[in-house]
Amino acid sequence: MPIFAQNKTVSFCMTGQSEFDHVKYPYFFRLVPPDLSESYAMAAIAKNHHYKRVALAFGNDIGSQTFVQPAIKAIKAGHMKLVANETLDLSATTFRTEADAIIAAKPNVILTEALGPSEATFLSELQQLNGGKLIPIIGTSATISPPWFKSVSDAVGPSSSRRTSWPTTS
Repeated sequence: MPIFAQNKTVSFCMTGQSEFDHVKYPYFFRLVPPDLSESYAMAAIAKNHHYKRVALAFGNDIGSQTFVQPAIKAIKAGHMKLVANETLDLSATTFRTEADAIIAAKPNVILTEALGPSEATFLSELQQLNGGKLIPIIGTSATISPPWFKSVSDAVGPSSSRRTSWPTTS
């Protein structure tokens, strides 16, 4: 950033990581909300939908993991119960263990972000193991991208994605 600023080069940042929360470069622009704010917004959405039992399913990448601790705090602050916290290994080809753990915890909602094909695989397996029913999902701003939505819709069926309306924080 100092090199870009010195050369008056505009840069757009697609990260919510906390180290960018207080950047004071005149040519730096963040295009997504801070992860801390987004985590609290996700919990607020869950609370507004009267969900009381919350599960977390976030990828093991640094960008996804920065949501976890703020989400846990936000769930507690919202007087909801964290019933499962599963980390999804983005290099894995199956998530049956994580899906089973979440189903066993009986959440009302899942807060999530897992990039690439991982989310589609995870949600497909979750739906299969849960008798064809998809637990409501509240995703980060990453879940509004057309490639994410297409892969997840292909995996769980477009009628499932319409039925759950895929609420996001954006």
